[in-house]
Amino acid sequence: MTVTPPSLRRNTTYNALSSLMALAVGFVLAPLLLWHLGVDRFGFWSLVWAITGSLALVDRRIAAAVTRFAADAWARGEGERLGHLASTGLAFYLALGLLEVAGAVLLYILPTRVAFEFPAAVAAEGGLTLVLAVAVFAINSAASVFVGLLQGLQRFDLTAVVAIAATCLRAVGVLAVVGLGGGLRELVLVEGAIALFQGLVGYVQARRLLPRLRLVPSGVAGSVFKELGAFGLKLQVAHLAFLVS
Repeated sequence: MTVTPPSLRRNTTYNALSSLMALAVGFVLAPLLLWHLGVDRFGFWSLVWAITGSLALVDRRIAAAVTRFAADAWARGEGERLGHLASTGLAFYLALGLLEVAGAVLLYILPTRVAFEFPAAVAAEGGLTLVLAVAVFAINSAASVFVGLLQGLQRFDLTAVVAIAATCLRAVGVLAVVGLGGGLRELVLVEGAIALFQGLVGYVQARRLLPRLRLVPSGVAGSVFKELGAFGLKLQVAHLAFLVS
């Protein structure tokens, strides 16, 4: 298992480009969406992602823990352990995502669903948009396992390239939705397509660097999850402070 890490300069440059690209695209798209959606719907669109982002409170920071232990396994040449880390992390996020989506669906279909509290401007599409946004969050969480794995191999340049591509696709998707007169549901479907793209590309990149990497049920190990969970719980404290802020 030989993975040659790029230079610090390369990793830093690509990370900076990714951040600048996201900032520039957001700077252009935000007023465009505000104009297209109106104040109420744009405010709801922003609130949806704040709500789904709070679901990170229950993810135990497993993806971040994958980075830590993947770096250790890579340094020791433990290729099989890398597969166990990726399989265990992915299984956790898939199970958690199913629970999150099921909870959102129940909230949407129950007679006392929060849709009754939505402003009139978003009442028709708010409930479904929120459910879809939770599903997108779940997909992004699963994809973050591959980001953690690649960063454990010191390939921050690759994760930055994927993020740049996703930012460009987001810009194209949003412009298409605005041009075609779409609404909140179409916008969240664009985010879902981008999440799937990032997950697929992340997996392909990991397999390219680690041809022997296998994601199989037999790779899911309770002992590995215990390690990931214990380390991730420490990170969760700092993340909780960030979310509260």
